[in-house]
Amino acid sequence: MDDFLPYKMVNIDHPSLLPNLKEINEFAETKAECLEMLRRELISLQDIEPCLEENFLLRFLRVSKFNTSKALQRILKYYQQQEIFLDSLKKNIPTSTQSWQRKPSLVFSLQAEE
Repeated sequence: MDDFLPYKMVNIDHPSLLPNLKEINEFAETKAECLEMLRRELISLQDIEPCLEENFLLRFLRVSKFNTSKALQRILKYYQQQEIFLDSLKKNIPTSTQSWQRKPSLVFSLQAEE
Protein backbone atom coordinates (compact mmCIF):
# COMPACT_ATOMS: atom_id res chain seq x y z
CA MET A 1 0.00 0.00 0.00
CA ASP A 2 2.94 2.32 0.63
CA ASP A 3 3.87 2.16 -3.05
CA PHE A 4 0.46 3.37 -4.19
CA LEU A 5 1.38 7.06 -4.28
CA PRO A 6 4.26 8.17 -6.50
CA TYR A 7 5.50 10.52 -3.78
CA LYS A 8 6.13 10.36 -0.07
CA MET A 9 3.76 11.95 2.41
CA VAL A 10 5.31 14.71 4.48
CA ASN A 11 4.58 15.69 8.01
CA ILE A 12 2.21 18.64 8.18
CA ASP A 13 4.50 20.17 10.82
CA HIS A 14 7.31 20.49 8.30
CA PRO A 15 8.92 23.97 8.61
CA SER A 16 8.18 24.85 4.97
CA LEU A 17 4.44 24.51 5.66
CA LEU A 18 4.35 26.69 8.76
CA PRO A 19 3.55 29.97 6.92
CA ASN A 20 0.54 28.28 5.30
CA LEU A 21 -0.63 26.85 8.60
CA LYS A 22 -0.33 30.25 10.26
CA GLU A 23 -2.29 31.86 7.46
CA ILE A 24 -5.27 29.55 7.95
CA ASN A 25 -4.81 29.51 11.75
CA GLU A 26 -4.28 25.74 11.94
CA PHE A 27 -2.57 24.75 15.15
CA ALA A 28 -3.11 21.62 17.25
CA GLU A 29 -5.00 23.50 19.98
CA THR A 30 -7.08 25.54 17.53
CA LYS A 31 -7.85 22.46 15.46
CA ALA A 32 -9.10 20.39 18.40
CA GLU A 33 -11.07 23.29 19.88
CA CYS A 34 -12.73 24.24 16.59
CA LEU A 35 -13.59 20.63 15.77
CA GLU A 36 -15.27 20.21 19.15
CA MET A 37 -17.20 23.49 18.82
CA LEU A 38 -18.34 22.66 15.30
CA ARG A 39 -19.44 19.17 16.30
CA ARG A 40 -21.48 20.57 19.21
CA GLU A 41 -23.19 23.09 16.94
CA LEU A 42 -23.96 20.45 14.33
CA ILE A 43 -25.33 17.99 16.88
CA SER A 44 -27.69 20.67 18.19
CA LEU A 45 -29.29 21.08 14.75
CA GLN A 46 -32.57 19.26 14.37
CA ASP A 47 -33.14 19.53 10.62
CA ILE A 48 -30.17 17.49 9.43
CA GLU A 49 -28.15 14.47 10.43
CA PRO A 50 -24.65 15.80 9.74
CA CYS A 51 -21.44 13.92 9.13
CA LEU A 52 -19.18 14.47 12.15
CA GLU A 53 -16.02 12.85 10.79
CA GLU A 54 -12.84 14.83 11.37
CA ASN A 55 -11.65 14.92 7.75
CA PHE A 56 -15.04 16.11 6.50
CA LEU A 57 -15.24 18.92 9.08
CA LEU A 58 -11.61 19.94 8.56
CA ARG A 59 -12.33 20.73 4.91
CA PHE A 60 -14.84 23.38 5.96
CA LEU A 61 -12.71 24.65 8.83
CA ARG A 62 -9.64 25.07 6.66
CA VAL A 63 -11.43 26.97 3.93
CA SER A 64 -12.95 29.18 6.66
CA LYS A 65 -9.55 29.70 8.34
CA PHE A 66 -10.85 27.89 11.43
CA ASN A 67 -13.69 30.34 11.95
CA THR A 68 -16.40 28.00 13.27
CA SER A 69 -19.35 30.25 12.43
CA LYS A 70 -18.21 30.54 8.80
CA ALA A 71 -17.54 26.81 8.66
CA LEU A 72 -21.01 26.08 10.03
CA GLN A 73 -22.60 28.33 7.39
CA ARG A 74 -20.63 26.55 4.67
CA ILE A 75 -21.72 23.15 5.96
CA LEU A 76 -25.36 24.24 6.07
CA LYS A 77 -25.05 25.54 2.50
CA TYR A 78 -23.48 22.21 1.50
CA TYR A 79 -26.43 20.26 2.90
CA GLN A 80 -28.90 22.71 1.35
CA GLN A 81 -27.31 22.24 -2.09
CA GLN A 82 -27.25 18.49 -1.59
CA GLU A 83 -30.98 18.55 -0.79
CA ILE A 84 -31.74 20.61 -3.91
CA PHE A 85 -29.68 18.24 -6.05
CA LEU A 86 -31.36 15.12 -4.65
CA ASP A 87 -34.83 16.65 -5.08
CA SER A 88 -34.12 17.45 -8.71
CA LEU A 89 -32.93 13.90 -9.30
CA LYS A 90 -36.04 12.47 -7.66
CA LYS A 91 -38.28 14.59 -9.87
CA ASN A 92 -36.58 13.33 -13.03
CA ILE A 93 -36.53 9.64 -12.20
CA PRO A 94 -39.19 7.75 -14.15
CA THR A 95 -41.81 6.05 -12.03
CA SER A 96 -41.96 2.95 -14.19
CA THR A 97 -40.05 1.29 -16.95
CA GLN A 98 -42.81 2.19 -19.40
CA SER A 99 -41.47 5.68 -19.81
CA TRP A 100 -38.15 4.21 -20.90
CA GLN A 101 -39.74 2.29 -23.75
CA ARG A 102 -39.79 3.85 -27.16
CA LYS A 103 -43.16 5.17 -28.20
CA PRO A 104 -44.57 3.70 -31.39
CA SER A 105 -43.61 5.66 -34.42
CA LEU A 106 -45.02 5.75 -37.90
CA VAL A 107 -43.37 3.27 -40.18
CA PHE A 108 -43.58 3.75 -43.90
CA SER A 109 -43.00 0.74 -46.06
CA LEU A 110 -41.45 1.32 -49.39
CA GLN A 111 -42.97 -1.08 -51.84
CA ALA A 112 -42.28 -1.10 -55.51
CA GLU A 113 -45.26 -0.01 -57.48
CA GLU A 114 -46.51 -2.63 -59.87
